[in-house]
This record gives sequence, structure tokens and C-alpha cells, in this order.
Amino acid sequence: MKHNRGTFEEQLPHFKDFLENQGYGTNLLWITKEQVSNYRNRYWIYRATENHRRLSQQFFDERRKSETSLRLDAVTEIKEGTICWVEDYGGPSGCMNYGIMGNPKKNYTLVESPIIWRLIRALNLFRDRLKRFDHMNITRQERTSRL
Repeated sequence: MKHNRGTFEEQLPHFKDFLENQGYGTNLLWITKEQVSNYRNRYWIYRATENHRRLSQQFFDERRKSETSLRLDAVTEIKEGTICWVEDYGGPSGCMNYGIMGNPKKNYTLVESPIIWRLIRALNLFRDRLKRFDHMNITRQERTSRL
């Protein structure tokens, strides 16, 4: 089944209307997966004002030809505009969705420093791995006084 979801450019006016109706600004700042790190319900966004619109458009236009559902999402709002991303939601429904993440603004921290960003990403990767191990039934080492 072929879905006609239109191009990124054709979807933008509809997405902006949706955001405006929800009280969000329509100056859109597009981010990539590499600009976001999270742990639990906290999010760090690296250089949010670097607008990756072209990459978002390419990603959207590649995925729109598939059977998966697509979503244009507002992540949060800052004084420069609304931070957004394109998400391939998966599944064979071929839907086109618009959304707002809905987390309070206090859950987002903007990071400009490359050094701080690398530290945050490393820490979150480490914490995520520890959390995953809690739910895994794997071989355990016998406890000794050294451990």
C-alpha cells in the first residue's frame, strides 16, 4: 500500500498550524538524534540553535516513501524558537502525526560546551548501561570482601 504523506515542505504548514493552535511558536529549530541525551525524564540538548533543517528534511523525505508512521514532534520551546525533530515511529500504518513531547520545560537543559556535552553523554550512557544490567539475568560473580 502506498501512502501519500506529502513532502517535508508540504507538511510544514500543517505542523506549524498545529503548534500555533497548541500555543507554541512557529520558528522551528530542527535537531538530530546526536544532539539529545537523556536519563529517565531529564533531557540535555546540545547546541539547540544549530538548525538541522536540511538533515530533518532528508530524513523525512526518505522515510515518507516507506510504510512506517512518521511524526513531526515539538520537543520544547526556548526563546529562539520551538525545538523539533522528525521521528520514524515504526509500524506499517503509514500515518503522518504531529505531536508535542509534553515534558515540563524544567526537564530540559541546553548545553553549548563540547566538553560538558561529552561528559553528559558519557555519564548518561554509563547510567543507562547500569540500569539495563539490573533487569538482566546473567552470571554473577561470588561476592568477596575485595568487591
